[in-house]
Amino acid sequence: MKKPQRTKKQHFVPVGYLKLFSADQRNIGVCDKKSGDIRLQNISDTGFEKNLYTSRQHADPLDRSPVPELESEVLSIIKTVESRGSVLPRGLGVLLNFIVLQYLRTPAMREKLESTHQLFWRELRSRYKSTKPEQKVFLKKAEDIAKSFITEQNIKGITPQEFLSQDFDVFYPTEDFPRSIPLHGLKIAQLLSTQKWEFLFAPNGNEFLTNDNPFSVFPKEETPYVQPTTADVTKLIPLSKKLCLAIGGKKSKIRTKEMLPWAVNVINLGLADRAKRYIYASNKALLEDVLKNLPFFQKTPQKFIPKES
Repeated sequence: MKKPQRTKKQHFVPVGYLKLFSADQRNIGVCDKKSGDIRLQNISDTGFEKNLYTSRQHADPLDRSPVPELESEVLSIIKTVESRGSVLPRGLGVLLNFIVLQYLRTPAMREKLESTHQLFWRELRSRYKSTKPEQKVFLKKAEDIAKSFITEQNIKGITPQEFLSQDFDVFYPTEDFPRSIPLHGLKIAQLLSTQKWEFLFAPNGNEFLTNDNPFSVFPKEETPYVQPTTADVTKLIPLSKKLCLAIGGKKSKIRTKEMLPWAVNVINLGLADRAKRYIYASNKALLEDVLKNLPFFQKTPQKFIPKES
């Protein structure tokens, strides 16, 4: 049987998504926070890593059905919201799945999951030094300890669509990054579905940017795993250059809000601060302005908020 070919460019930021932040659907402005370099480059050469999703179980699971279909369908939903159109509950479920997938698929999340995996097994070995790893009881104890790594939540509200697959045969942190995505996706989707959603619109003459980790948490999470997705922190997910989604709060509501220029600027600085390394925008001027102000924002973010607000 012929083995499936592996995709060389494994995009953790989808090409179709980046086009929503582009001025011409082909190129996008890129700022490297590490070097300070700002350039325009082809979208297909942006937001990817080689072998990011290489798995022992299967080849490139995020480049195969149903992920491409999800990435394609969500674009029309984002454009509908952007034009102030109404979206059916199923459409919101598709958007929710896309958001969760984007949260879990980045290099930043891979580093977090790898760190969690190492911490988990280090803790396990320290507690059960006399237990041999090959014994079945070892795995049972692993499941018991795993409960302290995944915070239990009371899930209420409408259950979202099935997230990719429900692979619950592994109860402890897995070192297989692609497998961890469907493993945690459904639960995170359920958590986010019970919180307040607020669609934020940029005024004329202003745009949102995005980054290589476009699920930004405020304040910054200090612990890995589920805590960043709970209601007591705000999640900002830029959806296009004219639309950003804020999720947070314990009451399940959907609202829209027209943003003032200074608020868009604050959001962009926050998104730039949360970027792992790369910031993306439709033009170099926006990136230059953000890069210039970012050090001051990181020291005193309150100075960027007008007193009358």
